[in-house]
Amino acid sequence: MAESETKETPNALTVKKGVVAGKPAIVIAGVGGVGKTTQASKASPNTLVIDAEKGSHWIPVDRIDVENWEQFTSSIKQLSQTENQYDTIVIDSWDRICEMLDNWVVSEASKTNSYIKAIGDFESGKGYVQAAKKHSDCLDYLDKHFRGKTQLIIICHVEASSYKGDPTTEAYDKFQMKMRAKMASRLREWSDFCLFAKDDIDTRSTGTGWNKRVVGEGDPMKRWVHTAGTDVFDCKSRIPLLSEEGQPVFEFTWENIQAAMKRGLNK
Repeated sequence: MAESETKETPNALTVKKGVVAGKPAIVIAGVGGVGKTTQASKASPNTLVIDAEKGSHWIPVDRIDVENWEQFTSSIKQLSQTENQYDTIVIDSWDRICEMLDNWVVSEASKTNSYIKAIGDFESGKGYVQAAKKHSDCLDYLDKHFRGKTQLIIICHVEASSYKGDPTTEAYDKFQMKMRAKMASRLREWSDFCLFAKDDIDTRSTGTGWNKRVVGEGDPMKRWVHTAGTDVFDCKSRIPLLSEEGQPVFEFTWENIQAAMKRGLNK
């Protein structure tokens, strides 16, 4: 090697220590009317709701109403490209956004293939593949432009259905996000926290013999949020979100979720 030549050396590794997480990406899933939008709107004084189903119209909060996939993606793009005061963005609801995505995929394809009128009309399931790709791309865009800098809260509805994800157990009923399984799995993987909110309801048996029946009971003004476990719903939490008593179920209020996050980070 000549004296004037220099040997290139690889860049030194950058090692970061400790917690470096920014503002979280949170999925709040639950049955209709349990208070998902209401609690999410309390996450910050500077909250913006991207509303796909008018769920925020009875709540005093800033919002952008969207009626189709193009309006939704345009809103996200504009928010990422302009300075604004919002440190929290709520998307209500993701399952409705997924329906809009399906409609967009069908609409685009029907321009050249008149026989396509639904997402299942594509040959070899190509419609589902296209929608899944766009869905994943959208989450990647949120990651790139908002993750860590803006708190993202994704609201999702659920439905009870038979679940057979574990070959060591028999099929059983559980709540699952109201969208195709691959999209639900991708959303859960993307999130930092995937929480499940439900009404305060329990069952008890009453009567005997032919008069025996099961009735529901509970406090109609109280809701609960689950932060861990997979028996009722596939929850996820990057840090323990526990009540003051150390339980992964507590009353569903934003104040309680925030307090649980603080406790988890201080462990």
